[in-house]
Amino acid sequence: MTPEHASAKLKNLSEQCVKCGLCIPHCPTYKVFNIEPESPRGRISLMQGYCGDMLNYSEKLEERLQHCLSCRACEAACPAQVEYGTMIDHAKFLLNQDSSTPFFQKILKKASTGLLTGPKYSLALTRQLVNIYQASYLRKLAQKTKILNLFKLDGGEKILPSYRQKSVSIPEYDQTELPKVYLFSGCVAEIVDTATLQAAVDVLTAYGFQVEIPKQQGCCGAVSSHNGDLDGANKCMEKNLSAFSGDAPIVYVATGCGAHMQSYFLDNDVDNSSAQFKTRLFEICDFLNDYQFPQDSKIQPLEKKVALHLPCSQRNVLKNIKSSREMLEMIPGMEIVELHSNDTCCGAAGTYMLNHPDVAAELLQLKLNDIKELNPDLVASANIGCALHMQAGLLGEKSAVQVKHPIEILAQQIEQK
Repeated sequence: MTPEHASAKLKNLSEQCVKCGLCIPHCPTYKVFNIEPESPRGRISLMQGYCGDMLNYSEKLEERLQHCLSCRACEAACPAQVEYGTMIDHAKFLLNQDSSTPFFQKILKKASTGLLTGPKYSLALTRQLVNIYQASYLRKLAQKTKILNLFKLDGGEKILPSYRQKSVSIPEYDQTELPKVYLFSGCVAEIVDTATLQAAVDVLTAYGFQVEIPKQQGCCGAVSSHNGDLDGANKCMEKNLSAFSGDAPIVYVATGCGAHMQSYFLDNDVDNSSAQFKTRLFEICDFLNDYQFPQDSKIQPLEKKVALHLPCSQRNVLKNIKSSREMLEMIPGMEIVELHSNDTCCGAAGTYMLNHPDVAAELLQLKLNDIKELNPDLVASANIGCALHMQAGLLGEKSAVQVKHPIEILAQQIEQK
């Protein structure tokens, strides 16, 4: 990707916007700042000026554009179907060429992104290092001395789960004729959410599927794309298209990953691989809801109240607002309620909660207030970033409420044979 190509793409897409303003009430940052430059319409005007050489780079311009959460609530509300998500990613790519961000912060950002987009063995090594950090006195020492604040790593430390991560175990299947399903494991889940991945394997197996987790797969590319590294995102795409060759369904547990992978597109798609890939891609709850739960298995009742959180990626991009509820409704005795602020981003937005902690904290507080009012036993969320962000907020308020993926809640209630 060259700056010239990114500018041309941005100019072309921005012409779709007629500046009607119907997107503005749906924008989380507009709700926080209540000014035009912090709205989709305002940002599109800034992007048009920037790529059209009418606006020079400035720190204020970068701040306004980087404040966007890429939640794409504006896209869901737009009657002209403006491709805002693509536009803001291209704008961030251009910003990276001109940014005055200190060198150390650039290196740290590149290193953290590189860690997530690296090979499986690097993710496994990172998981083990995180486990050692949590099990030793290092975590208490770091929190007590606040040394991480000097390197702006305190935000990342807060969202680490309190439990140790285990590697995902796949059973040995006796019947090779069982239908095969590929599981997309991503990057963040490999480090801090193996419980959900294991739950996915267990539930898919209970449904009679043979699960395979290709080792050649990697990060979906969303982290790179939303940070303006479009070339890095393309490399992630190519890696996954190669890893998931074949015709078996591909299921994912993080809606943020699924939303990004639905945008995979190869310029020279000779064998139609990217188009075929997307037809095989399914959110795990949505996938399983099309199948009958095996009659020889039993789901134990769970007399608990669960607050359902709908991630932006699930609501605005995948347009899939029912699958999590339908999955949870399989569990007898459960009361399901929805968070009142489900139409507003929680502030996690990938690495946004680390890069813009103040804005993220203000948006998170809406969720925490909802949870406090509803007083549930559990919160269910189908996106890892949202779950980590809300769990950290709940722990900060000394709340015992846990945030879990719907598939993990179901897995715990399936009676073992």
